This record gives sequence, structure tokens and C-alpha cells, in this order.
Amino acid sequence: MALRVVLTRASADNERLADLLRLEGVEVVDYPCIGVSLISAAPVSDPVDAVAFTSRNAVRGFFFNRLHEGLSPRIVAAVGESTSRELQESGWRATHLPADPTAESLGMLLRRDMRRGEILLWPRGNLSTGDLEEILMGAGIVVVSRVVYDNTEPTLVLLEGECTAVVVASPSAVDRFLKTNPERTGALFVAIGPKTAHAARDAGCARVIESPRPTPEDVCRTVLSAVQ
Repeated sequence: MALRVVLTRASADNERLADLLRLEGVEVVDYPCIGVSLISAAPVSDPVDAVAFTSRNAVRGFFFNRLHEGLSPRIVAAVGESTSRELQESGWRATHLPADPTAESLGMLLRRDMRRGEILLWPRGNLSTGDLEEILMGAGIVVVSRVVYDNTEPTLVLLEGECTAVVVASPSAVDRFLKTNPERTGALFVAIGPKTAHAARDAGCARVIESPRPTPEDVCRTVLSAVQ
């Protein structure tokens, strides 16, 4: 039987993974459960010591709002390689990149290298979890957040045909996919991260596996090893 894998991230964020899967002969279904809308954010009036980016969309929203103007932080942190590349394409270079591309690992790295009382700017989405903020504030670091993009819900239609696996990258994607396709809880769900895996299990999904890392290469390997 041909392999048919459903990708639920915003289409632009699916491209690399889709290409890798197609190279392996997999039929890819682009079924975005996430929409992204850049929004206006209040300017930052005070100097900051660090800026932390936990997604590519945060980078886009940061520069969309011109929040970089007048800033000269000693630390520029990116959660992962794709976020770092997005920064580089915008003219900034990440000084800090955690070995494990999660908000928790980024928070621990910054906690090590920042001092109590220093100020960190965190451009984020409206549904971003507070893991990074909690870790840093626990160390006495001041976190100034700006919501620079909205995670929006696209209009979804019922998914037709068989699917070998569904790749989900956030709890909101799990919720939206199953709200439209409630009979798909028996499918294999490949989660990008523990929070998403937990959300899928809580939603009643019987078969959930977690990619060890959220990179397209790791997710591709996880999918293929599970279904071949």
C-alpha cells in the first residue's frame, strides 16, 4: 500500500518535510490546521539585554513590527536551526542556539548566560506557551513579551481517503484536525514535541509517537521508521 502522510502545519512551514517525504516515495497531503497572521505590537521603549525567538513566525513578526530598530542586545537567541536561518535572512545572527530545539532548553541556556535583573524581549504568538517565560522569571530575569502574530484557525473540510500518518506540531493542530475529522483518532499521529504528543493522547488518539527532534529530517525519519 502506498504511504500517504498528512501534514498539518502552515503550508510554508511544511515545505522541507514535504520534499523529504516525497523523495522517499510518500504521497503528501497538505492539510494546514494552522494559519498565521502578523499583527501590530507595541514598540519597546527601554533597552533590552537579550531577544529570544521561539519560532520563525516570531522572527517575521518582530521585523514586521520593526522592533529591531534601536536595539543592540548582547544576546540573540533562536530555538532551532530554521529559526536561526530566518534571523540570518533578516540581517541578524543568533548568538545562542540550544542543542535541543525546545523552549525549555532555550530557557535553560539563557538562564545560564543572563544575570538577575537583565531584560529579555520575547516576540511570540498569541497561543505560545509560557515555558520560556517561567524559566527565566524564576531566575530573576525580566521578560518583556510582545504578541507579534496570531495563530489562526483555517476553514477545514473533511479529509478524504486513507492516511498512513498525521504529523502534528502543536496542541492547537491536534484539536483542529480532530474537530473536523473526529473519526481519525485511530490513525498514527507523529508529534513534534512532548506537549503535542500529550495533547494527542488526551484527545483519544490510540497511536502516538514523538519525533526525537522537531527538524524536518528527524520527523521524516520518525515517520518512515514507524510505517515501513
